[in-house]
Amino acid sequence: TIAILRGNDSELMRKRAQELIDSGITAIEVTLDSEEPFKTLQLIQADSSPNILIGVGTVSNPIPQLERANKLGAIFCLSPNFPQGMIEVSENLQILPIVGASDCGGVDYAKQMGAKAVKLFHANDDWTEEDLVNLQSKHQDLVLIPVGGIGPQDREKWHELGFGLLGMGSKLSQLRN
Repeated sequence: TIAILRGNDSELMRKRAQELIDSGITAIEVTLDSEEPFKTLQLIQADSSPNILIGVGTVSNPIPQLERANKLGAIFCLSPNFPQGMIEVSENLQILPIVGASDCGGVDYAKQMGAKAVKLFHANDDWTEEDLVNLQSKHQDLVLIPVGGIGPQDREKWHELGFGLLGMGSKLSQLRN
């Protein structure tokens, strides 16, 4: 599971990341549309052991965002869409790019452009089970990651559909005051 953190309080996000790590989560995404995301990334990175994978999400402008995230230790990045240059910039920085697709054509395009991993966004609402099964059959060489509206209670359903890696945002990572 990739735990997705979005919020307006870096200290609260750091605390929630530690709670998630303590519960067994080993991959944390800090969304770049959060308040002070790079400060949050730095705080989480400072608190975490080297076996915790930390990345950024909601990438919209790859060059400046990923260069800064890389300096702070991000090793993966996600976007709900496919910003221009995301794959090239990420790979040059040795960050794993996970581009987004909202339909089967988007997955095909991402693969043509060199993607190795694709975020299936809004997976819980916008994808049929038939499309998901067909995608897995057609794109066995891609890591397909359902994200959007998925919580811990949905893990079994997604596992039965053949997905081992999921992105979970508010249903898992909800920040508590």
